[in-house]
Amino acid sequence: MGAYVLKPYSKPPISYTKQVERLISRGLTINNPSQAEKFLRHVSYYRFSAYRIPFQKELDVFIPGTTFSKIRRLYELDEEL
Repeated sequence: MGAYVLKPYSKPPISYTKQVERLISRGLTINNPSQAEKFLRHVSYYRFSAYRIPFQKELDVFIPGTTFSKIRRLYELDEEL
């Protein structure tokens, strides 16, 4: 059996501002973009992505009315446990 070779990661990093813009473009309501940026700096976009899954009607498309605050509360509840 041959060795598994990882492919190099090819996605370029994007700024926190662009991350927030991407979430908004996908239908997430963000009332305070600067607060969302601060949160993503602390948690990371990809860790946050796991908590977004129940709020998506399909990949990268949020259920209408979904807010950043609601997903953040879910993350914080999980962190407390």
